[in-house]
Amino acid sequence: MAVGRTTQVTVGSDPFDVSTKLHTGDVPTIETLVSNQGQVVFRTSLPIEDLKPVFAHGEEILRRVEAQHAAVLGELRQGRLAEPSLATALNDAGKSPEDLLEEALSHMGNKDFHLAESELRDLLASDPGYTEAKELLEIVLASGGQKTPSITSISDRLRAGAEALTRGWKSSAIQNWARGLSADPSNRIFQLLVLLTTTPSPKRRSRYLQELLGISKRSPRGRPLRGSARPAPCPSGGRGSGSRFSAAFGSP
Repeated sequence: MAVGRTTQVTVGSDPFDVSTKLHTGDVPTIETLVSNQGQVVFRTSLPIEDLKPVFAHGEEILRRVEAQHAAVLGELRQGRLAEPSLATALNDAGKSPEDLLEEALSHMGNKDFHLAESELRDLLASDPGYTEAKELLEIVLASGGQKTPSITSISDRLRAGAEALTRGWKSSAIQNWARGLSADPSNRIFQLLVLLTTTPSPKRRSRYLQELLGISKRSPRGRPLRGSARPAPCPSGGRGSGSRFSAAFGSP
């Protein structure tokens, strides 16, 4: 299985060749070499034993090759190949997009918007088409300085979004839930609703919907969500709301 990337880049007045390749074997690895005029000046290799057998994980291996290659290129252009920041960049390169997204959501929940923004930008650098990350990045950039909303404000946003969705006004639903998440970033229901309404992936949509409906089944009726510790009902309202809400997205 031949997978690799090679890029020529000039930093200052120095030309470099950056090459990232998959090496198969008992312990498959992704290796990146940086050379200057034929001399290797930097080498890093990350094992991917979690992706054995490699022929069965071609898409994820290609994503990791691209992410590692981009991480090394980025640090080379910044003149930081020998600094600890590269280790962080390479560590993120080995994570799945879903892991990076959840880490960003966790940072949002802790109102650490700087780290959330960094995680989301790293995710979009490796996967520019990840629509959930694009939406969350806009929310993160708008979240600084927001005050904690009242219970009524949270409930109103949930209901307004659900009402808009049942009427077929998807953009209005996203807008209401995004504003709610911007004001209360640890609210897991708002997180899931924004992810659910912005993803183009049927697989991810099914996963978000299953978690959302699971929260609805576990929740006392009428109790609003504040943060991750206090669950709330699915925001469609009334008996059978879960089934009607799932129908708006397509049952998983």
